[in-house]
Amino acid sequence: AMSSFAQTSKGTLFVGGGLGFTSSTGKSTLKFGGTTVESDGVKSTNFSIVPGVGYFVADKLAIGLDLSVNTSSIQVPDNNDPDDYEKTSGTSFGFKPYARKYWMVGDNFGFTGT
Repeated sequence: AMSSFAQTSKGTLFVGGGLGFTSSTGKSTLKFGGTTVESDGVKSTNFSIVPGVGYFVADKLAIGLDLSVNTSSIQVPDNNDPDDYEKTSGTSFGFKPYARKYWMVGDNFGFTGT
């Protein structure tokens, strides 16, 4: 994750966030005697959005809260019918409070661990 701040001094309020998207597919190959059957494999899609807010309680020390919303969808081929899929989907919510210390390398650049 990357962040940019104009100030890291006490009393500064900041907002941020992140977005994520992943998608994957696979192939299945089955051999029955001398016959090979190839079909689509597992398909998955994930999306996340993570808005957050923080406040510098002291110079270079911030506390904050990130909220995460994640959705996922998985499609698994049906063993009895390779043209049909068993579909599962869901949504999850979470929050992550944090405290971050910033180590400044220069006037406008620093590091933090989360």
